[in-house]
Amino acid sequence: MGQLPGEKGIPPIFERPLAKRFRREITGESPITDRLPKEGRRCRHNLIYWNNGEYLGLGAGAFSYTGGIRQGNIKDAREYIALTEAGKSAVAESEQLDEKKTRAETVMLKLRLSDGVSVEEMKTGLEEDAALELTEKIRKWAEIGLINKHGGHISLTEKGMLVSNEIFKEII
Repeated sequence: MGQLPGEKGIPPIFERPLAKRFRREITGESPITDRLPKEGRRCRHNLIYWNNGEYLGLGAGAFSYTGGIRQGNIKDAREYIALTEAGKSAVAESEQLDEKKTRAETVMLKLRLSDGVSVEEMKTGLEEDAALELTEKIRKWAEIGLINKHGGHISLTEKGMLVSNEIFKEII
């Protein structure tokens, strides 16, 4: 396991404001604008995405994720309208997610939520050696303050949010 940026230290001036802002704006778990929920509430709409649930996107540039397929519509509104009025598909890109990729995305997304992801869910499908290695990584990250452990779940700390991509590389 390589050295994570959090082990070297993040300048304190960047730690709290950036991590809090990220969690607030992206997950909708805390208020920052009037478009987000009030204190103590959550934006259920955003949680669909952050829990890797299915959703249907309609219109130019919209994305959908159903049945393990992620697809995006053509971005140009005129072209989108012309195609749909002609009874043709307006899908510009499509990707079938296999079980491994779906699992990886679910873990990556849920780790950013305050509820986090179940450690057991993370270990599902792993060989015994890989599960033990993951347990050791979790212990190390908790020790250096990059993740929180709570009730069988883990989530990124504010400090962990700042180095989340490095953590995801280690997990996935």
